[in-house]
Amino acid sequence: MAIDLRAVSSYPYFHTIASLSEANALEIKLPPEAGKISIGCELDKIFVYQNGLTDGALLSGTENHGFIPAANFLPIGLGKGTTRAQSIFLASAESTAAVKVCIILEEKT
Repeated sequence: MAIDLRAVSSYPYFHTIASLSEANALEIKLPPEAGKISIGCELDKIFVYQNGLTDGALLSGTENHGFIPAANFLPIGLGKGTTRAQSIFLASAESTAAVKVCIILEEKT
């Protein structure tokens, strides 16, 4: 089930996801005022997707992704106008469901 952050109105905004699947994409719906998202996980590597996915999509055979090593954050600048992504997708690189992911949203500058 997608996580809808479109109503966020105070920045920076911190959100924690308790678990991720390694088989299915989790959609994070982004607020229009956000200019940057930072994503990280203390203990596990996670995958980040954006191109052509939908919430819950099966990831087998999906090659268009980035990864974030354990104990790191990846800051991603969001586009403006018609180039701006409406959402981003996450998945675990691990087979455990206990992958905890932290998200930080920052306002456009």
